[in-house]
Amino acid sequence: MRLEILKALVEFSEPVQVIKQKLSALPWDAEDTLIVTRSAVSGVIKRYVSGEISESELILWADAIEVRDDLDYEHGYDEMLKKFFIETANPDLFGTIDSVKAKDWLSRFS
Repeated sequence: MRLEILKALVEFSEPVQVIKQKLSALPWDAEDTLIVTRSAVSGVIKRYVSGEISESELILWADAIEVRDDLDYEHGYDEMLKKFFIETANPDLFGTIDSVKAKDWLSRFS
């Protein structure tokens, strides 16, 4: 069940607040982890660029992923993915993500 909820979070298939509520009902410690892939992240970024999700939703999504210990990152791209989530989740420190930055991330992940 945890992995299904984490997959929904990574793919942004439900509102982040709904997913966070489902995750909060589960024990914090988990042995299973889900891998966050460039492909999954690119899919969400494309939805942002197309206007399907807002900047505030993207920030909330990135913040929810950044703090999870039960998520791991695609081998070979883990540092790049972590950097994306840190920067996107913290616009006060790194500036807001606009379509130019988003497209730059898309090119890095391809």
